[in-house]
Amino acid sequence: MKFNLLVLVMTAGVWTACEPSSTNKESTEKKADSTTQSTNNYPMPRVWEVKTKTEKLVMVTETHPKGASLSDLKVHFQGDSSNAIRFTDVDPVTATVMADLDKNGFDEIYFVTTSAGSGSYGNLVGVSSNKDKSLSLMYFPEMDPNDKQPGKLFDGYEGHDRYAIENNVLIRRFPYKGDTNNMKSVPYQIMMGEGGYIVTPKRN
Repeated sequence: MKFNLLVLVMTAGVWTACEPSSTNKESTEKKADSTTQSTNNYPMPRVWEVKTKTEKLVMVTETHPKGASLSDLKVHFQGDSSNAIRFTDVDPVTATVMADLDKNGFDEIYFVTTSAGSGSYGNLVGVSSNKDKSLSLMYFPEMDPNDKQPGKLFDGYEGHDRYAIENNVLIRRFPYKGDTNNMKSVPYQIMMGEGGYIVTPKRN
């Protein structure tokens, strides 16, 4: 089953279930510099392909082997599943986003996952391309509970996350204490670690 990529347009349901203020939405649309495709309407099990800017086709398979609440993902280059990257027990994927945040000429692929329930907690998993020869797992450390303290990065965090790529920077947004008219933004940075790329909040 093949699906064409859509130019990134920040509409409700593509990133998360929450709608930002009109000011934030307009700003995001003007600055967006990535491509995305929503997976909300794909039947389960979901099988789709992602085409990178280097014309490489990446196949993605999402299944629910342990029930309807969590997913398993299998990601590999088309025609070569021997070195597939696998994710187990992740929240369902709601969008696939491509961007070259490390500026090496090859897209990373980010999967936006959203939990079931009223919190709609959004997270990311992802893979990077090793010059189109293989894929590597990217690491996204869990949110530090200390960062939810007053005055910290995630002060007022209650879920309903949104993600965007702006000026080649990954931005995570969430409504402060549930107020969708007061969106907080946390920029992320991508760094090379011993086992691959690490994507963490950027601290001043």
